[in-house]
Amino acid sequence: MKNDDDSFSNKIFSVISKPNPKEVYNFLKEMNCDFVPPLSSQIILSDYVEKLCQCATCLFILEQNKIVGLSAIYCNDLINKRAFLTLFVIAKHLRRKGFATKLFNESLNVARSKKMSHFFWEVNSKNKKAMLFYEGAAKEATSQKINNCEGKILMSLEL
Repeated sequence: MKNDDDSFSNKIFSVISKPNPKEVYNFLKEMNCDFVPPLSSQIILSDYVEKLCQCATCLFILEQNKIVGLSAIYCNDLINKRAFLTLFVIAKHLRRKGFATKLFNESLNVARSKKMSHFFWEVNSKNKKAMLFYEGAAKEATSQKINNCEGKILMSLEL
């Protein structure tokens, strides 16, 4: 039986064009070690948040007005019509309950609404949980290794 706190109806899905950088920073700092490798080992978090808030379309799952899920998409390649999912993270207590799939599908819908024809994202091959998620959520996706040293895989879907 599902706990009422975990139901979709108790969560807010929101697309925000100008998110609050402090809230995004705090959420990513909290989720830092859930990334493989940790996000802070790859980027300067404050600079990354600033770029996201200025350039990306951000989708959020909010719980009691607190970010518990975040998807950030760049939909600015208007010539090639390619969207790039640069960030995707869900709080641990919401994992394996359908929230990630719903957020991923909403991300695809945002890219479609912006007339993108392809949707790309990178995943680290060492992040087995992410690999399994994307294999299930994006069954039609194609993938190719882009950097064998870092184990990154570029995945894509035709929209």
